[in-house]
Amino acid sequence: MKKIIPYIIITLIIINILISLYVYYPIFDDGKGFCLTGESCLKVQGSKYGYLLGIPVSLIGVIAFSILLFIYIKSFKNDRYKLYFKILSLIGVLFSLYFIYIQFFVLEMLCSFCLIVDSSTIIIFLLALVRR
Repeated sequence: MKKIIPYIIITLIIINILISLYVYYPIFDDGKGFCLTGESCLKVQGSKYGYLLGIPVSLIGVIAFSILLFIYIKSFKNDRYKLYFKILSLIGVLFSLYFIYIQFFVLEMLCSFCLIVDSSTIIIFLLALVRR
């Protein structure tokens, strides 16, 4: 099982990058993106919580997951990067829990793509804890 964990982590990070790119794209497409839960994705992303310091959270996600992927790949050759990966994954989990809370209890709307990214971020962190 432990031999497959790195592949799962890499796959989940790449999926998160691709979803974040897709979610970011409708900003330039007059908001005509596809959402599994109807229009709520665009409403969640267009809310004040869809931006951090004026930057779309989806764009921050693309950058953050790209950095996470780079650090994870570096961790195969340098053990110091394993610690960096765990710390960054923990930060990602904290943001994910915050965004899940915002969707459920503040906005009372769900963005299916956001929930997929948030859930897989939590799984990435848990797998990082298992991998030594």
